[in-house]
Order: sequence, then C-alpha cells, then structure tokens
Amino acid sequence: MARDNIQCVFREPQYNPALIESVFEGTGVKTSIVFEPLGVGLPLGETLYPQLIKRLGQGILRCADA
Repeated sequence: MARDNIQCVFREPQYNPALIESVFEGTGVKTSIVFEPLGVGLPLGETLYPQLIKRLGQGILRCADA
C-alpha cells in the first residue's frame, strides 16, 4: 500500500464493509468511502445524472482529503 501510495479504497454498498476493513487493517488506507454508481435513492428525472456525478465526485474528494 505504501509503495503505491494508496490512500483510500472505494466500496460499493452491496459489499460487506468488514471484509474490506480486514484486508486493509493496519495500513492507514481509508476504507469508509462508499461509491454507489447506480444512483440508488436519487429521484428519477432529468437531475438524476448530474446528482449521481456530483455524489461520485464528492466521494473522490473525500478520498483526496484522506
């Protein structure tokens, strides 16, 4: 992890967070960022795609702040 400068790992909501945490335990890699690419919970309509992209971008920014 350190050699490749990995700072965070994105996970999708359907996967068990404990599994990801166990893999990266003790590495300092941030594992709490949920990357939900399907837009679940967003209202259908013309704003869905912009909201989805915004939400994904916010996850990437949280990683950059890790």
